Amino acid sequence: MSVRKFISSFFVVVFLLLIAVEFPISASAAKYDLFEYEMYDENSVVITKYTGGAAEKVVIPEEIDGYPVKVIGEDAFSDAEIYEVELPETLEIIEDFAFWNTALYTVVIPQNVSHIGVGAFSGGRFTEYKVEDNNKTYQAYRGSLYTSLSELIAFPTMAEFYIHPHTSTIAPYAFISALNLKDIEIDTNVEFISEGAFMYSSVESVEIEGRGRVDHYAFYGCENLTSVDVGDSQMSVSINAFEETPWFNNQPDGVICFREGRMAYMYKGVAPEKIELKPGVYSINEGAFAGQKNLKEIVIPQTVGIIELSAFDGCTSLENIVVHEDDSTYKSIDGMLYSNDETRFYLCPEGKTGSVSLSIKTKFIEDYAFKSCEKLTDIKLFYGITVIGEGAFVGCSGIKELKLPTSVENAGAATFFDCSSLEDIVIPEGSTAFTDVDFFGTRWLDLQPEGVLYLCNNALGYKGDPTEITELTFKEGTIAVAEDAFFGFELLNKVTFPDTLKKIGDYAFATCPSLKEVSIPAGIKSVGVQSFGFIRTYNEETGHWSSSKMSDFTVRGYENTDAMNFANFYDYEFISLGDIGDFEYEGLLGDTNGDGVISIKDATTIQKHVVGFINLNKYQYENADFNGDGNVNVKDATAIQKFLVGLPY
Repeated sequence: MSVRKFISSFFVVVFLLLIAVEFPISASAAKYDLFEYEMYDENSVVITKYTGGAAEKVVIPEEIDGYPVKVIGEDAFSDAEIYEVELPETLEIIEDFAFWNTALYTVVIPQNVSHIGVGAFSGGRFTEYKVEDNNKTYQAYRGSLYTSLSELIAFPTMAEFYIHPHTSTIAPYAFISALNLKDIEIDTNVEFISEGAFMYSSVESVEIEGRGRVDHYAFYGCENLTSVDVGDSQMSVSINAFEETPWFNNQPDGVICFREGRMAYMYKGVAPEKIELKPGVYSINEGAFAGQKNLKEIVIPQTVGIIELSAFDGCTSLENIVVHEDDSTYKSIDGMLYSNDETRFYLCPEGKTGSVSLSIKTKFIEDYAFKSCEKLTDIKLFYGITVIGEGAFVGCSGIKELKLPTSVENAGAATFFDCSSLEDIVIPEGSTAFTDVDFFGTRWLDLQPEGVLYLCNNALGYKGDPTEITELTFKEGTIAVAEDAFFGFELLNKVTFPDTLKKIGDYAFATCPSLKEVSIPAGIKSVGVQSFGFIRTYNEETGHWSSSKMSDFTVRGYENTDAMNFANFYDYEFISLGDIGDFEYEGLLGDTNGDGVISIKDATTIQKHVVGFINLNKYQYENADFNGDGNVNVKDATAIQKFLVGLPY
């Protein structure tokens, strides 16, 4: 599965996936000595709970009932009064908060441990971490625990502050409750300070340099923290990073700024209806005004060059973003935020009501641009938009219909997620950019019958339970099968495509292990990356997808088509159904480049033919006579251009 679909699925089912990954397969716990345990898989066990009392030393066995102990479960030893633990050599996984808030002062990580969860040893009295020399994942340096010297994951609670000069990431809760911290400097190499990294530590002052992010609750509850300096760093700082500290509590209500007034960090207190940022502000921090429900208008000075994503999330009354006319980065039109040249649309304020129209110069709609614009009833989009970002229309619950221009080529994850009233949708015919998960939470999806989902002659996915599906036959007229559309249909062993098919998206039938053969029609123009014959798996530890090629896959198709190219590229058996010249099919009038849609590219193809740069084949030539006068010339290119912008031709 591609990253795109994985992100889309997160909005709806991520908690189910986590349940499947994090919990052992058995639900009944058994007891052994001082431990409760369960079967982790068919060949190993997980210790789920320590049932003993205070102990100077606890030895965790290598085997229980003949099965190796490979996992220490989440919270298994949490709050246990143990001072030393001996981990078994069979151990591979230590889950989140496994030894949270114990009395441990040191631990030796065995050689086979390849995963240590968030906060696994946090809250203890550690003076030192140790790692066996032949462990391939972790290492210790000056008593701290690293995955590599670039990522620090646990710091001894009782040690003086030190991180390796090459460290770029401080992992979640790495310094939590550290007692010997006072004045710390985090240099330019550090790019990410993770969630809760210094939470409840004794730090008194912090100076941060570098570029990257200070994540949520990074310094939360540091009761001695009175001085914060981010200098000239380019770090994005979460608005709750310093909550419950003296430094934060002493800030007056209003806009809190860093970098000598150049970064608007956040608004403390309840904002008024109108805010004018002071000249000199260069950046507006992520979430800076989030949740300020009274705010109706914000005035941005010409010095602003960066406005972070989510800066105005939850500003449900915000109707007007005013940008200084001399700002070289941003522009305001009808209270909405664009790039200065109007090619990028960044944000529609959540309080905007009624109907809005984007600039005809817009080419890119950025991520979450219309997020939670519940009061909008109509959005007009014009030809020329090529990219729609992730979650662009999420939560636009008042929109009932939406027409995307045919110029749209790519779209991010969860495009229309939770647009509850959206019933009538037009997307570019032949597009593989949209899948079923983009429409989760829409009325359109609710109204569709079970089975293959179709929209504008595109097969988007499947509605219903796919676990028993063994065959799929796509209806006549289907032009495209979307990216990831039938990912993971494990029993699917046969698909039948119509002759009208032009495109098959990336990973469309990946992880369909029962599908050993596919027949692809002659009209195909594009067969996507790993669309057949691959098993895709997600690694929770690394956060990456990996692919393994099926050894016994066969492609039937026509020579000199992308079906043949696909088979040759992945070295699959190819069985020829004939030469492309032996098969005639009806094309789409105006589709001169054969991609299944009419776009400005088709007009360009005709122009190239007219000047002799290329020669159209007979199928292209038939489709190129767009005005129907029996000739192919520049008039046809002009007619296509007029058609695309809605003019008579």
